[in-house]
Parts: sequence; C-alpha cells; structure tokens
Amino acid sequence: MEDMALRANDDPSTDPLGVLGKVLEEFMEVEPPGSDAPIDIFGLTVQSPHQQWVERKGRVERALASHGLTYKTGGRVIQTMASTPTVSVRQALKRLDLETVNIEFERALNTVESDPGSAITAGCALLEALFREYIAANGLEEPAKLSLKPLWAIVQKNLGLSPKNQVDEDIQRILSGMTSVTDGIASMRTHGGSAHGGGRFRYSMKPRHARLLVNSAHTLATFVLETWAEKKTG
Repeated sequence: MEDMALRANDDPSTDPLGVLGKVLEEFMEVEPPGSDAPIDIFGLTVQSPHQQWVERKGRVERALASHGLTYKTGGRVIQTMASTPTVSVRQALKRLDLETVNIEFERALNTVESDPGSAITAGCALLEALFREYIAANGLEEPAKLSLKPLWAIVQKNLGLSPKNQVDEDIQRILSGMTSVTDGIASMRTHGGSAHGGGRFRYSMKPRHARLLVNSAHTLATFVLETWAEKKTG
C-alpha cells in the first residue's frame, strides 16, 4: 500500500486521492460477518471481529480528518477544507450560537467538490448571514440593499476595520485587501454561483475556484468573529 501511494504521488498523471480511495474502499465498506457483541474466550472478554473493524475504521477516519480529508462511499477520498480558518469559524460559530451562519458554513463545505456553483453561493451567503447577525446583535440599521458589499461596509465601519482608521500601513493594506476580497466574492457569486444567471459573463466554476472563494470567506469570517469577540470583552 505504501509503495502504491508513493508511486501515485510521483506520477503527475495519477490522482493520489483517487488511488487512496480505491485502496481503502474494501476495508471501509465491507463489514466482517458476525455479531458486534463481545466474545468470551475462556472467561476473557475480547472484541468481536466487527468491533475491531469499527475501531480500526474510526482510526482511519480520524487520520484522514487530521489532513483535511474524508472518505465517501464508492472509494472516494475528498478534501474537507478542515484547515485552520474553517476550524476556527466552526468553533466560533458554536460559541456564538449563530445557527443561520452555521447552516451556510456547512453547506459550503459539503458542496465544493460535487457542486462548485452551490458552494460559491453558500460561501457568499455565509458572509451575508454573519454580517446581518452582527448588525442585528449590535442594533445597527441594515442597508437598503441586503447584499454582501453594503452589509460589509456597515460591519467594517462599526468594528473599526476601515483602512483609513489604522496607523500601521501594513494593516491598512491588509484591510484594503479584505474589501477587495469581499468585492471579488460578491462578483464571483454573481458570475459563477448557483443563484444567478450570470449572463454572457457566466463562468465555468471548478472545485478549485469554489475552494478559493470558500476559504477566503472563512478567513474573513474568522477575523470578523474574533474582532467581534474581542470588542465584546474589551
């Protein structure tokens, strides 16, 4: 198995995750026969073959998860984007109990590979939902147009994240970049998401494009949530 994995990594024409999925398929999906009850051998209770399989399968799933991967039925190993930004968002959402934001976050994660357009729409909706939650929680007036850019302008100003308010030039550049990212996410949702026709500028979105947008949205959401939390305790 190790030799096969090494050859797959070295061969540019081979999909390493596809190879890994096929290697794991039989083990992950074929349950050993028999009961899952413990076995008594000369007065000593031991795990049944089925229990041993469940335990080993769990170890494989945890090992994959530690590298941002998950196994899907049919010998497919896909990326889950369980990177630092997304984990931070999930933890922050749980602490703040923002259910509407959490729904969009999970939807974006679950559709990157299978439906990039839907993932792009969900990534943008994640930010829109978060910003609306922030505006409501802080008693701010919503903009006339409840789209991403007007919502971000209100949140950015209230959190003190406008570039012009910063003394450090490096922070100014980063915050200016955040506004550009927000504009890009909104535009990509219009031209490549599942919620809009896109007109003659319609893009053919690949999983890598969706992953770029969702990761960018998660990074921005993480920063907003952390800044919000700091403002509440400060």
